[in-house]
Amino acid sequence: MEEFLKILSVRRHDFLNHIQVISGYLQLNKIDRAKEYLVQMADELTMESQLCNCRSGQVAVALLYLQHQAVLAGVKLSVRVAASLDASRVPEHILAAIIRVYGLTLQEAQTAANKGREENCLLGIFEEAEYIEWQFGIPSGKSLSRKFRERVGLLLGQEDLQLCVIQAFDGGVRLEIPKKLDNCENGNKIHT
Repeated sequence: MEEFLKILSVRRHDFLNHIQVISGYLQLNKIDRAKEYLVQMADELTMESQLCNCRSGQVAVALLYLQHQAVLAGVKLSVRVAASLDASRVPEHILAAIIRVYGLTLQEAQTAANKGREENCLLGIFEEAEYIEWQFGIPSGKSLSRKFRERVGLLLGQEDLQLCVIQAFDGGVRLEIPKKLDNCENGNKIHT
């Protein structure tokens, strides 16, 4: 809840700043600049809307807070959610915790890199037939990818970790989380 209130406070402040910028462009009769700025705002709001449509309240709040953390860390984060997370076998509070750990990893990456240089990262969440695939872009080398992978393993716990595929690759970590199985005799059995 505290994260959500922080997000609302920051978004309200940002929205007021956006209104002032647009007002300034209009006062200076720079209509084209005001239009460009409005398009940029619409793109940001569309991405936020996509984050909120993942069918998981805790994950949506964690994703919105991640966006906030990325801005503070100087990371330009693109998030693409193309999956319904209510099908995931892993509980939403664990998924939200994984997103928080990713935020901390991005902050560590930015500290390790040049502070003045903006990093571009991608978080992708995609739905496959039997699993939800998460792609976490992590700048600054393999050591942070390995550390992130270890942290995610601790969050998932042994039982869920054995059912997931988690791999570090150059520039990030890939995590496959099996979907829930409704018509399975044994709920712990995952068909491959």
